Amino acid sequence: MSSMAFAPQSCGAHFRVEAEVLRLLSGGVCSVMDLWLELHGVGYSRVQKAVQRLLALGLVERVSRGRYRITEEGLETLKVGLPESRWRIGRLELRVLKHLVAYGRVTLKEASVKLDVKQPTLYGALRRLMRRGLVRRVARGVYEATEQGLRELKARTFKHSTRVDKVGWVPNRIWC
Repeated sequence: MSSMAFAPQSCGAHFRVEAEVLRLLSGGVCSVMDLWLELHGVGYSRVQKAVQRLLALGLVERVSRGRYRITEEGLETLKVGLPESRWRIGRLELRVLKHLVAYGRVTLKEASVKLDVKQPTLYGALRRLMRRGLVRRVARGVYEATEQGLRELKARTFKHSTRVDKVGWVPNRIWC
């Protein structure tokens, strides 16, 4: 184990605990106690919850009672990176982002019909995504996903593919 000190930030530190646990487990088999000792300033129950969440996602596996190791899928996720933002993406925003990644440039009207969402509702979701820098407006009523949006969607998926950088790829399992 490395002697890496982990100082959680006040805003969104809960999400970074999972990322740090995943990084620590990449070094080999660890117990929850070992992880807790490495993560200074984080409660024991928070570390347990992080391990349980990673276990449910299939990124970590149980070796024996109280001892865990990272899976191949977890190593892939670690290479690609975990989501950059700490906000929980809503279902509508996620659907819109997937749609924009799959189809490239899309008009508000087309997306409204394909996603079966009213235009004002869709426009609100697009504005929220634009504020986060995940989507940009190309022309009046035409939107596309940004590189950051593609990276964010790729990082939120934990079923990776070699085609993740291409338009037309739609992930099936999401890290939310």
